[in-house]
Formats: sequence, C-alpha cells, structure tokens
Amino acid sequence: MKVSKKTKFWILFILCMGGCVLLYFAISHLAWVSEPSISVFVTPVNAKITIDGEEYKNGEYRISSGKKKVSISADGFESIDEEIDVKSWHSFRLHRYLKPSDGDYSRYLKNSDSYSILNSLNDLDGGAKDFLSKSNQKMAISDILPLVETDEGVFYRVYLDEGNSNCLEFFCLKIETNADSLDSLKHLVSSYGYSLDDYSYYKESVEN
Repeated sequence: MKVSKKTKFWILFILCMGGCVLLYFAISHLAWVSEPSISVFVTPVNAKITIDGEEYKNGEYRISSGKKKVSISADGFESIDEEIDVKSWHSFRLHRYLKPSDGDYSRYLKNSDSYSILNSLNDLDGGAKDFLSKSNQKMAISDILPLVETDEGVFYRVYLDEGNSNCLEFFCLKIETNADSLDSLKHLVSSYGYSLDDYSYYKESVEN
C-alpha cells in the first residue's frame, strides 16, 4: 500500500515528538538520580539545624551538591559549626549529637527521642559512652517491675511511668505506698542490685 507524503510527515512528526518526550524524561530522571541526598539525624531533637542558612529537621532530603556550611545548636549544649562536602550521586549522613555545655549527659534523659537517637549513634566520646552504659544498666530495672512488697502493714507498689510530668526524666518510677519513709523500699530495691536514688520518681500516698 502506497503511503502519501502527508501521512509519512505525520508519522515522522509523531515519532520525533515521542523521542523528544522520552529524551526529556530520561534527562530529568538522570538529573534527579544524580542529585545527592542528605540524611539529617541530630540529637537533642529540639536542636536548631541550618545548612547554608536554611533550617532543617531530622529526615531525608534532596540537596544540591557542593560545600555546605552546617550549624547545629541548642540551649545548654555546645554548638557545632562545620563545613561538609556533598557530592553528586552520593548520600551524605549528617548524624550528629551535641555535647552538654556542663558535661552532664543526664540532660538527654529529659526526652526519650533525644536519648534514643544518642543511643543509636556511633563515634561517641567517652563521656557519652559512659553515660549510656550506666543509663542502660539503670533502665534494666524494668525487668523486675512492677515491684510489690507488703510487710507488717507497710506496702509498696512500684511501676514504670515513662514521660510523667511529675518527673524530671522520661524514665520515671511511680511509687504507691502507705509509708512515710522509703527506707524499706530502698533496701528492697538494693537487694536486686539497684539504687532508688539513681532514679527520677514520685510518690503517691494510698491506704492499704
């Protein structure tokens, strides 16, 4: 069958347009793939994070390649100011933690998310490692909770009550008792290898 010149023209036109569309998407995809990504994972979670002056939160982002100025700060912590080099086709990990200004890492016990991130990071200094080791040992008390003791009309019930506003730390003990003194409870807790004084706790007076 003979094909007219007009039909040939439209066939070639459609093929060319289709090729251009495919080329456009191929180039767009290549540009997207070559654009680097950055993983922001910083603790404490309320830290202010800026990259080249633009504010970020913890998460995954697409970012242009090149050298970037990073600033991370939070009240009560030493700030971080550094330059990073983000390369095309690569993913950059901005995983950082801030050191407490006074060296007291117990600040991280005020927020469970901040503590969890710190606990998951590598390349920690000696102070952070020591803090996490002691804190993780301390939190093992949850293995024996709830703790119930009754002796000659005096009783104690101890529960884990994470995140309660009555406590200064997210890992918190709730103590229900009819006793004025916690001496007997402290002795009981110590028999399991723990010290009640190491914990943030609050007491509720209840009748037996």
